[in-house]
Amino acid sequence: MNNNGKTENISVVVVGASGDLAIKKIFPALFALYCQGFLPPGFRIFGFARSLLSHADFRKLISEHLTCRYTSTESCSMEISEFLSRCYYLPGKYESRESFLDLYELMKSQEPAPETNRIFYLAIPPSVFLDTARAMAGAGLVICGASPLWSRVVIEKPFGKDRQSSDLLTRELARVFSEEQTFRIDHYLGKEVTQNILVLRFANLIF
Repeated sequence: MNNNGKTENISVVVVGASGDLAIKKIFPALFALYCQGFLPPGFRIFGFARSLLSHADFRKLISEHLTCRYTSTESCSMEISEFLSRCYYLPGKYESRESFLDLYELMKSQEPAPETNRIFYLAIPPSVFLDTARAMAGAGLVICGASPLWSRVVIEKPFGKDRQSSDLLTRELARVFSEEQTFRIDHYLGKEVTQNILVLRFANLIF
């Protein structure tokens, strides 16, 4: 615990951890944060997906997409090794409370202390957002209420296919995560084509 009474331990849970989005984007981004000192000393990363992988298989898969861009030397083998040692994996079903109970047990066995905040990144199809959130809540993974600890959920686009489905998703997710705990992102805003459109729009007074 630091002087403000806040834990420095964070568990990042990537649901859909064996998919392209997670392997090629999310884990390299987490590694970049680690190399720049933006992750706390007590961080752990847990991957969860349907693919049958061991911890070793998972770490090998991640390592193939990690780069030394944010390190002071050309070789960052030590940083990669340390980062991968904090990464764990569990196969399971997204809609299964029992699978997330198994994940909960894995997390408790690897987290440095009971006082650990949690970030859930749902890198999965929108069709399973609700079932996954409900299964996580049923397994007791989500921290809520008056606890000094916190849970956050990050949800990728598309957030529903229209206004009606988006409102339904918002309403049902609110039964698990409060609005303050929910972060919706659109990774397409980071793509070069989209950024060029924004430049065209704001750099031309005629528009």
